[in-house]
Amino acid sequence: MSVRTLFFALFAIVAIDAQAATVTLLGRPIEVVIPNGYCEAGNHPADAEMVRRTREGIGNSNQIIVLFADCKELEDFRKDKRTMIDNYGQMLAQQTPKGQILSFKGVSRAEYIQKISDRSSYFPEAFKKAEARAKEFIPGNPSIENLGLLSTDSNGLYFGLLMVLSNDTGKLRTVVGVSGMTLVKERSISINLYQVYKKTPDLRGLLTRQQSAMANFVRSNN
Repeated sequence: MSVRTLFFALFAIVAIDAQAATVTLLGRPIEVVIPNGYCEAGNHPADAEMVRRTREGIGNSNQIIVLFADCKELEDFRKDKRTMIDNYGQMLAQQTPKGQILSFKGVSRAEYIQKISDRSSYFPEAFKKAEARAKEFIPGNPSIENLGLLSTDSNGLYFGLLMVLSNDTGKLRTVVGVSGMTLVKERSISINLYQVYKKTPDLRGLLTRQQSAMANFVRSNN
């Protein structure tokens, strides 16, 4: 699978003051807000293949709520000025293997966070190990590595991820990401933020941005 396929299949970020929309999941309205500087993907003819590949890559594990990317990068992508986007994101709703939206009836957000975090050890030691592993990460064959649970707060849980993906010409590039998980209106939602790995993995910077994004998403749905 090429980077263009995998990268859009892992597409994410939801944040604060920008365009807002409402989607309905099992009869419950979920407020979606696209952050400043990011634009929704899928509303342009050039996005059609990107959306198709995303749906194929995700399959039945999650339902796509919104795909988006850095506005300038997306504009250039649509004009064929670039073949890849470096800063991008997605919001997903967790589904059963049969493609049905999961509902956690009677479960509070705090209980949801606690149950998942109980299965993992996290900061500060886990975060230090994740940063060390990211710095040592040497691109080889296309691969995905889970860096584990980086942090939790009252809004959600945050996991680190490293991906080495090959583009259509076979060239490899490394992507670092922070994936956030939360529960709103009894629905399990993932918010993911990815960027191309350059001189540093910048996990702390990504985590800070992700936590801000999650806080605003949760606030919009309380």
